[in-house]
Amino acid sequence: MSTPSFTHVATLDAPGLEVYRHLKDRDLKCREGMFIAEGLEVVRRLLRSDFRIHSLLVTPGKLERLLPDLPAGGRVFIADQSQMEEIAGFAIHRGAVACGFRRAKPDLETALTAAGPTGTVVVIEKVRDAQNVGLVIRSAAAFHASLIVTCGCCDPFYRRAIRVSMGNVFRLPIYDTNDAVSDLQILRRRLGLTLIAAEVSAQAVPLHTITRPPRTALLLGSEGSGLSDELLAICDHRVVIPVDRSSDSLNVATAAGIFLYTLAEPPAPQTLTPFSA
Repeated sequence: MSTPSFTHVATLDAPGLEVYRHLKDRDLKCREGMFIAEGLEVVRRLLRSDFRIHSLLVTPGKLERLLPDLPAGGRVFIADQSQMEEIAGFAIHRGAVACGFRRAKPDLETALTAAGPTGTVVVIEKVRDAQNVGLVIRSAAAFHASLIVTCGCCDPFYRRAIRVSMGNVFRLPIYDTNDAVSDLQILRRRLGLTLIAAEVSAQAVPLHTITRPPRTALLLGSEGSGLSDELLAICDHRVVIPVDRSSDSLNVATAAGIFLYTLAEPPAPQTLTPFSA
């Protein structure tokens, strides 16, 4: 079995480092077929996934912590902190980045197969802020959703989205649709889903008043315009999180966490160990 290839960075224009230069999200649109994972835990989750790895760029300290997960034959660039920041083009403090290869976008059948039997699907429409998309995916993973459906959203494989998702983009199937109405109706029939729209309106009922459905699709729209009329029309329920009258609504990522916690299947009871000083 081949071993990882280690290269100590002596010059910043070394072949292979070009994928790490100027790591601002706007530049990643030009790097078709690749993405950047940033931070120790995010990189570790990438290495433990079945995504193909292009290379890593790490400081010596972070390399030591990632050694058990390095793939055979992988290429690893080792640099000090100042070199990493000069290559990346900004003050990158996490000491570990990796470049991976994107997969082909799955069709609906492929996404369903990857999700397996599911009790919760999360649908995000026109959420274009990378941080919000990443945080929604992180909450979805925390509360046992098994499929993410995006429509008109920013790329969940932007560097910032990957980072704030804590690498959960590598383990949750993500299906991007151009026809959310049709695809959600298929999902409803196939999975027996109840479609719940997160909406701030007079027609929406308070979240604490609804009975948790066995299988749910939670629909989340942008903070500016909310869900489209077309998606609202096919939902079974419109639900709101009651907030103080001085605040009109919650951030979409915050709202997603509250909805998913409330709608998730309750965890098995656990016996707590008494605290002792």
